[in-house]
Order: sequence, then C-alpha cells, then structure tokens
Amino acid sequence: MVASLRAFLILGMTLAFVTGVVYPWGVTRLAGLLFPRQAQGSLVVQDGRPTGSWLIAQPWSGEGFFQSRGVSASGVDPHITPAAALAQVPAVARARGMDPAIVESLVNAAREPREAGVFGVPRVNVLRLNLSLKDAGVAAEGSVRP
Repeated sequence: MVASLRAFLILGMTLAFVTGVVYPWGVTRLAGLLFPRQAQGSLVVQDGRPTGSWLIAQPWSGEGFFQSRGVSASGVDPHITPAAALAQVPAVARARGMDPAIVESLVNAAREPREAGVFGVPRVNVLRLNLSLKDAGVAAEGSVRP
C-alpha cells in the first residue's frame, strides 16, 4: 500500500510539473519563435516607446480622437463598426478643424474586412485610425493616454 501511495505521489507531482511548468514554458517559447510580434502583445511603438497594442482598446481623451466601444463583452475590444466610426466623423473633424471628407477617407482606409472573407463583421481598429489622424499632422487637443 505504501509503495502504491508513493508511486501515486511521484506520478502526480511529475504530471503537475509537466503540465504546470514544462508545457506552458514550451508553448510560450514556441509562440515567441514562430509569432514574435503577437507573442509580445502586438505592441505599437512610436518614438522608441510603446504607444498601445493592436489587440486591446486604448483610452483616448479629447474630442479630436475616435472612441472605442463603451460596452463590449470583454471591455477591451479594440474595434468598432464602420458605422460607429462614421457616426463620430463630424465631431472628430470639427475638433481637429479638418474637412469631414478627409476624416471619412481615413475611416474607410482603416476598415478591416471579415476574417477569411466569411467570419466576423467588417471593423475599424480605433488605435490604427487615431494614429492615422495623428499622422495627418493636424493638431488637436487630447492625448493618447488619459
């Protein structure tokens, strides 16, 4: 009976070590080698410092930026629908002193299609859109971080 208990404990500890340490470490290393940008969080770096992530909604303050969804299942959805982005065009254009047609063209350029042409819905990444606004060179009040 003691031999069975000892074998059970050794097997349990070995399985815990393999499934709790070795396997996660191996998968993390493999992901880092095969998908380095994604494994590091898909960070956006500007001027040598991280500005945000393509995968997580960023807080934007000021009227001159597009806002992400206030309500989503996770609360960190980085996308909005093209209709939601187009609805914000007049306010963003007014705050930035830009022609609404130019802002609308930036929205259309930032549209992402369905995955594989079938899954999901067309969407707009708010970070990508706001960075394109900043690149347009028109100053507006507000900042990337609150």
